[in-house]
Amino acid sequence: MFNVYVPPPELKRKYNQIVTLIFDKKDILLKKNQLLRRTRDLLLPRLMSGQLTVKEAEASL
Repeated sequence: MFNVYVPPPELKRKYNQIVTLIFDKKDILLKKNQLLRRTRDLLLPRLMSGQLTVKEAEASL
């Protein structure tokens, strides 16, 4: 037989709040990273080929 300890409801509630905030922040950062990758993939080839200048790229952002 095993003893299973269950935390008090208030501690579980606080834990859930903190973990939810962390996961929400993670999702936001993942979306920002995806946007930054797409922007890089769009702009870098144009910059390297000379089709776009740095000033033009900055203006488009």
